[in-house]
Amino acid sequence: MRLIERTPLRVKLIVAVLALVTVALALISLASVTALRGYLVGRLDNQLQLVAQRPDRPPGELDGRAGLRPGPPSPFLVQERDPSGQVVEENSADLLDQDQQLPRVPADPAWLQAHAGTPTTVPASAGGGRWRVLVRPIGDGGSRVIAASLTGIDNAVGWLIRFDLVVSLLVVAALAGIGATLVRASLRPLVEIEQTARAIAAGD
Repeated sequence: MRLIERTPLRVKLIVAVLALVTVALALISLASVTALRGYLVGRLDNQLQLVAQRPDRPPGELDGRAGLRPGPPSPFLVQERDPSGQVVEENSADLLDQDQQLPRVPADPAWLQAHAGTPTTVPASAGGGRWRVLVRPIGDGGSRVIAASLTGIDNAVGWLIRFDLVVSLLVVAALAGIGATLVRASLRPLVEIEQTARAIAAGD
């Protein structure tokens, strides 16, 4: 408490202004990151829905694992699963990024049924990646799993967070310098009056 009382007025003003600016920048950054992530994930969910609405393919057409009927490179992983939840076909050999780990989708009919029709996020089978997954019931109790990696979105959001952090630090540093100059100039008359009063009180 005594430290606060002994702190010069100009320092208190500068700290208060910088604190308000820092809070404002943090809220703006949080809002922008949340909006960007929501927009990109929403677009990806719409693309998953479009892929899920495509007509069913004949058996064997998706089986890229065995090199049968290879298709064009695709960012979407499509799996055909039997009623027990086991993968019977998939196009993993046609993925654009062959180095990415596949999504960890439970081979559980109850889980597949519970998440049918609603995009959900699951982790990759290894590493720290994430996938957006949509389940569509097909056939006699089977299901089609459509998935797309969230790596690109996570990288874009991470870049925005780092950019906002750098810009915020530069803004705070600039305001600190400008604010110190303005406050010092504004308070100079008061400081002179204070010094004069002290001199009069001392009898000089």
